Amino acid sequence: MNFVELQDKSDNLLAGGLACLLGAEPHSCLNIKFTGSVNYLLSLNGEARYIGEAKNAKFRLYSQLREKTSTFYRNYLRTSPVPVSPISDFELRILPVAFARKELEEFGIVNARCDLNRFHLGKRQLFDAEAAIAHWEEVQATARKLVCEGAERCVEQSSKPWIDAAGPNAPGIYVIRRGGQIIYAGESSDIGIRHETHGGQTYFSAVRRNVGRSLLGFELKVRNGKRKYFTEDEDEAVTAFLGECEISFTEISVGRLEIEEYLIMRHQPILNRKSKS
Repeated sequence: MNFVELQDKSDNLLAGGLACLLGAEPHSCLNIKFTGSVNYLLSLNGEARYIGEAKNAKFRLYSQLREKTSTFYRNYLRTSPVPVSPISDFELRILPVAFARKELEEFGIVNARCDLNRFHLGKRQLFDAEAAIAHWEEVQATARKLVCEGAERCVEQSSKPWIDAAGPNAPGIYVIRRGGQIIYAGESSDIGIRHETHGGQTYFSAVRRNVGRSLLGFELKVRNGKRKYFTEDEDEAVTAFLGECEISFTEISVGRLEIEEYLIMRHQPILNRKSKS
Protein backbone atom coordinates (compact mmCIF):
# COMPACT_ATOMS: atom_id res chain seq x y z
CA MET A 1 0.00 0.00 0.00
CA ASN A 2 1.32 3.44 -0.90
CA PHE A 3 1.11 6.65 1.10
CA VAL A 4 -1.98 8.05 -0.64
CA GLU A 5 -3.98 4.82 -0.27
CA LEU A 6 -3.03 4.66 3.39
CA GLN A 7 -4.64 8.02 4.17
CA ASP A 8 -8.14 6.69 3.48
CA LYS A 9 -7.74 3.83 5.95
CA SER A 10 -6.14 5.69 8.82
CA ASP A 11 -8.68 4.72 11.49
CA ASN A 12 -8.37 1.00 10.74
CA LEU A 13 -4.60 1.37 10.91
CA LEU A 14 -4.69 3.25 14.22
CA ALA A 15 -7.11 0.74 15.73
CA GLY A 16 -4.49 -1.90 14.97
CA GLY A 17 -1.78 0.19 16.58
CA LEU A 18 -3.88 0.78 19.70
CA ALA A 19 -4.59 -2.96 19.96
CA CYS A 20 -0.83 -3.61 19.83
CA LEU A 21 -0.18 -1.02 22.53
CA LEU A 22 -2.94 -2.33 24.80
CA GLY A 23 -1.60 -5.83 24.34
CA ALA A 24 2.02 -4.94 25.08
CA GLU A 25 3.69 -6.39 28.15
CA PRO A 26 3.22 -4.12 31.18
CA HIS A 27 6.22 -2.71 33.04
CA SER A 28 6.59 -1.16 36.43
CA CYS A 29 7.06 2.58 36.22
CA LEU A 30 10.11 2.19 38.44
CA ASN A 31 11.96 -0.26 36.22
CA ILE A 32 11.96 0.88 32.61
CA LYS A 33 14.78 1.72 30.25
CA PHE A 34 13.87 2.27 26.62
CA THR A 35 15.12 4.41 23.75
CA GLY A 36 13.70 5.23 20.34
CA SER A 37 10.38 6.62 19.11
CA VAL A 38 7.37 5.15 20.90
CA ASN A 39 3.83 5.47 22.04
CA TYR A 40 3.29 4.69 25.70
CA LEU A 41 0.21 3.97 27.80
CA LEU A 42 -0.16 4.37 31.56
CA SER A 43 -2.82 2.32 33.36
CA LEU A 44 -4.04 2.04 36.93
CA ASN A 45 -6.02 -0.91 38.27
CA GLY A 46 -6.45 -2.24 34.75
CA GLU A 47 -7.86 1.01 33.31
CA ALA A 48 -6.07 3.08 30.67
CA ARG A 49 -5.51 6.58 32.03
CA TYR A 50 -2.92 8.35 29.84
CA ILE A 51 -1.39 7.89 26.38
CA GLY A 52 1.60 9.75 25.00
CA GLU A 53 4.20 9.78 22.26
CA ALA A 54 7.91 10.44 22.26
CA LYS A 55 10.67 10.64 19.69
CA ASN A 56 13.14 9.64 22.39
CA ALA A 57 11.47 7.47 25.00
CA LYS A 58 14.38 7.69 27.42
CA PHE A 59 14.13 11.46 27.92
CA ARG A 60 10.34 11.64 27.88
CA LEU A 61 9.76 8.79 30.30
CA TYR A 62 12.46 10.08 32.63
CA SER A 63 10.25 13.13 33.17
CA GLN A 64 6.86 11.40 33.06
CA LEU A 65 7.66 8.70 35.59
CA ARG A 66 8.79 11.01 38.39
CA GLU A 67 6.13 12.55 40.59
CA LYS A 68 7.75 16.01 40.68
CA THR A 69 7.93 16.40 36.88
CA SER A 70 5.13 14.18 35.60
CA THR A 71 2.30 15.91 33.71
CA PHE A 72 -0.01 12.89 33.78
CA TYR A 73 0.49 12.36 37.52
CA ARG A 74 -0.16 16.03 38.22
CA ASN A 75 -3.48 15.67 36.39
CA TYR A 76 -4.20 12.52 38.39
CA LEU A 77 -3.64 14.29 41.70
CA ARG A 78 -5.93 17.15 40.67
CA THR A 79 -8.85 14.92 39.73
CA SER A 80 -8.65 11.80 41.92
CA PRO A 81 -10.30 11.43 45.31
CA VAL A 82 -8.14 10.53 48.28
CA PRO A 83 -6.41 8.28 49.04
CA VAL A 84 -4.38 8.52 45.85
CA SER A 85 -2.05 5.87 44.47
CA PRO A 86 1.68 6.53 44.18
CA ILE A 87 3.10 6.75 40.68
CA SER A 88 4.73 3.35 41.21
CA ASP A 89 1.26 1.74 41.13
CA PHE A 90 0.79 2.69 37.48
CA GLU A 91 1.60 0.16 34.79
CA LEU A 92 3.45 1.25 31.69
CA ARG A 93 3.07 -0.21 28.21
CA ILE A 94 5.42 0.78 25.42
CA LEU A 95 5.11 0.28 21.66
CA PRO A 96 7.98 1.14 19.29
CA VAL A 97 6.47 3.24 16.49
CA ALA A 98 8.16 4.31 13.27
CA PHE A 99 5.08 5.85 11.63
CA ALA A 100 1.93 7.58 12.96
CA ARG A 101 2.83 8.08 16.62
CA LYS A 102 1.09 11.48 16.86
CA GLU A 103 -2.11 10.12 15.35
CA LEU A 104 -1.99 7.02 17.55
CA GLU A 105 -1.82 9.31 20.58
CA GLU A 106 -4.84 11.31 19.35
CA PHE A 107 -6.73 8.12 18.49
CA GLY A 108 -5.92 6.49 21.83
CA ILE A 109 -7.09 9.46 23.89
CA VAL A 110 -10.60 8.91 22.54
CA ASN A 111 -10.74 5.18 21.95
CA ALA A 112 -8.90 4.03 25.08
CA ARG A 113 -10.76 6.72 27.07
CA CYS A 114 -7.65 8.19 28.63
CA ASP A 115 -9.05 10.68 31.13
CA LEU A 116 -5.72 12.13 32.27
CA ASN A 117 -4.81 13.59 28.86
CA ARG A 118 -5.46 17.32 28.71
CA PHE A 119 -4.23 18.19 25.19
CA HIS A 120 -5.01 16.95 21.68
CA LEU A 121 -8.55 16.14 22.72
CA GLY A 122 -11.25 15.55 20.12
CA LYS A 123 -8.82 15.10 17.22
CA ARG A 124 -10.23 11.65 16.42
CA GLN A 125 -13.65 10.00 16.69
CA LEU A 126 -14.72 6.81 18.42
CA PHE A 127 -14.04 3.92 16.07
CA ASP A 128 -15.80 0.58 16.35
CA ALA A 129 -14.46 -1.75 13.70
CA GLU A 130 -11.92 -4.48 13.23
CA ALA A 131 -8.41 -3.57 14.32
CA ALA A 132 -5.99 -4.06 11.44
CA ILE A 133 -3.04 -5.38 13.45
CA ALA A 134 -1.35 -7.00 10.43
CA HIS A 135 -1.79 -3.74 8.53
CA TRP A 136 -0.22 -1.78 11.38
CA GLU A 137 2.79 -4.09 11.47
CA GLU A 138 3.20 -3.84 7.69
CA VAL A 139 3.13 -0.03 7.83
CA GLN A 140 5.76 0.03 10.58
CA ALA A 141 8.00 -2.23 8.49
CA THR A 142 7.72 0.09 5.46
CA ALA A 143 7.75 3.38 7.40
CA ARG A 144 10.78 4.86 5.66
CA LYS A 145 9.22 4.38 2.22
CA LEU A 146 5.93 5.90 3.34
CA VAL A 147 7.63 8.91 4.93
CA CYS A 148 9.61 9.60 1.76
CA GLU A 149 6.45 9.36 -0.37
CA GLY A 150 4.61 11.72 1.96
CA ALA A 151 7.48 14.21 2.05
CA GLU A 152 7.73 14.23 -1.74
CA ARG A 153 4.02 14.91 -1.95
CA CYS A 154 4.39 17.88 0.41
CA VAL A 155 7.31 19.38 -1.52
CA GLU A 156 5.48 19.01 -4.84
CA GLN A 157 2.37 20.90 -3.65
CA SER A 158 1.94 24.22 -5.41
CA SER A 159 2.50 27.28 -3.22
CA LYS A 160 0.39 30.40 -2.95
CA PRO A 161 1.32 33.90 -1.79
CA TRP A 162 1.04 34.09 2.00
CA ILE A 163 -1.71 36.72 1.97
CA ASP A 164 -3.85 34.86 -0.60
CA ALA A 165 -3.49 31.41 0.95
CA ALA A 166 -6.21 29.72 3.00
CA GLY A 167 -5.34 26.36 4.48
CA PRO A 168 -7.94 23.64 5.08
CA ASN A 169 -9.21 22.96 8.59
CA ALA A 170 -7.61 19.54 8.56
CA PRO A 171 -4.48 17.81 9.86
CA GLY A 172 -1.41 17.98 7.70
CA ILE A 173 1.87 19.63 6.75
CA TYR A 174 2.52 23.22 5.68
CA VAL A 175 5.66 24.39 3.93
CA ILE A 176 6.77 28.05 3.85
CA ARG A 177 9.00 29.22 0.99
CA ARG A 178 10.79 32.44 0.18
CA GLY A 179 12.45 32.92 -3.17
CA GLY A 180 11.66 29.28 -3.96
CA GLN A 181 13.61 28.02 -0.95
CA ILE A 182 11.95 26.10 1.89
CA ILE A 183 12.47 28.16 5.04
CA TYR A 184 10.05 26.33 7.36
CA ALA A 185 8.16 23.04 7.51
CA GLY A 186 5.53 22.40 10.16
CA GLU A 187 2.74 20.05 11.12
CA SER A 188 -0.58 20.64 12.83
CA SER A 189 -3.90 18.96 13.53
CA ASP A 190 -5.46 22.02 11.81
CA ILE A 191 -3.16 23.59 9.23
CA GLY A 192 -5.67 26.30 8.38
CA ILE A 193 -5.76 27.62 11.92
CA ARG A 194 -1.99 27.27 12.24
CA HIS A 195 -1.52 29.50 9.17
CA GLU A 196 -3.78 32.12 10.75
CA THR A 197 -1.80 31.89 14.00
CA HIS A 198 1.46 32.65 12.21
CA GLY A 199 -0.16 35.73 10.71
CA GLY A 200 -1.29 36.99 14.12
CA GLN A 201 0.45 37.63 17.41
CA THR A 202 4.09 36.70 17.82
CA TYR A 203 3.43 35.28 21.30
CA PHE A 204 1.61 32.28 19.79
CA SER A 205 3.93 31.67 16.83
CA ALA A 206 7.37 30.08 16.83
CA VAL A 207 7.67 30.99 13.14
CA ARG A 208 7.20 34.69 13.87
CA ARG A 209 9.67 34.58 16.76
CA ASN A 210 12.26 32.84 14.60
CA VAL A 211 11.79 35.32 11.74
CA GLY A 212 12.28 38.23 14.12
CA ARG A 213 15.28 36.81 15.96
CA SER A 214 17.13 34.84 13.26
CA LEU A 215 16.45 36.91 10.15
CA LEU A 216 15.59 40.44 11.29
CA GLY A 217 17.85 40.67 14.33
CA PHE A 218 15.17 41.55 16.88
CA GLU A 219 15.30 40.60 20.55
CA LEU A 220 12.25 39.18 22.27
CA LYS A 221 10.74 41.40 24.94
CA VAL A 222 9.46 40.25 28.33
CA ARG A 223 5.83 40.87 29.15
CA ASN A 224 3.83 39.17 31.92
CA GLY A 225 6.91 37.13 32.69
CA LYS A 226 7.10 35.67 29.17
CA ARG A 227 9.91 36.45 26.69
CA LYS A 228 7.74 35.99 23.62
CA TYR A 229 7.00 39.51 22.37
CA PHE A 230 8.29 42.07 19.88
CA THR A 231 7.51 45.77 19.76
CA GLU A 232 4.62 46.89 17.56
CA ASP A 233 6.99 48.10 14.83
CA GLU A 234 8.97 44.87 14.96
CA ASP A 235 5.78 42.83 14.72
CA GLU A 236 4.81 44.79 11.62
CA ALA A 237 8.20 44.01 10.10
CA VAL A 238 7.72 40.29 10.77
CA THR A 239 4.27 40.43 9.18
CA ALA A 240 5.72 42.21 6.15
CA PHE A 241 8.42 39.54 5.81
CA LEU A 242 5.86 36.72 5.87
CA GLY A 243 3.73 38.65 3.39
CA GLU A 244 6.54 38.18 0.87
CA CYS A 245 6.60 34.41 1.41
CA GLU A 246 4.58 31.60 -0.12
CA ILE A 247 2.96 28.65 1.63
CA SER A 248 1.61 25.26 0.60
CA PHE A 249 -0.65 22.83 2.46
CA THR A 250 -0.90 19.05 2.34
CA GLU A 251 -3.69 17.24 4.16
CA ILE A 252 -2.36 14.16 5.96
CA SER A 253 -4.51 11.82 8.03
CA VAL A 254 -1.65 9.72 9.32
CA GLY A 255 2.14 10.17 9.48
CA ARG A 256 2.47 13.94 9.69
CA LEU A 257 4.95 14.07 12.58
CA GLU A 258 7.44 11.72 10.92
CA ILE A 259 7.11 13.58 7.62
CA GLU A 260 7.75 16.92 9.32
CA GLU A 261 10.88 15.50 10.95
CA TYR A 262 12.09 14.12 7.61
CA LEU A 263 11.50 17.41 5.78
CA ILE A 264 13.44 19.34 8.41
CA MET A 265 16.31 16.87 8.37
CA ARG A 266 16.53 16.82 4.56
CA HIS A 267 15.96 20.49 3.71
CA GLN A 268 17.41 22.15 6.85
CA PRO A 269 14.96 25.11 6.77
CA ILE A 270 16.51 28.17 8.39
CA LEU A 271 13.45 28.84 10.59
CA ASN A 272 13.16 25.33 12.02
CA ARG A 273 15.00 24.80 15.25
CA LYS A 274 14.18 21.17 15.98
CA SER A 275 14.91 17.76 14.45
CA LYS A 276 17.81 19.01 12.31
CA SER A 277 19.94 15.96 12.98
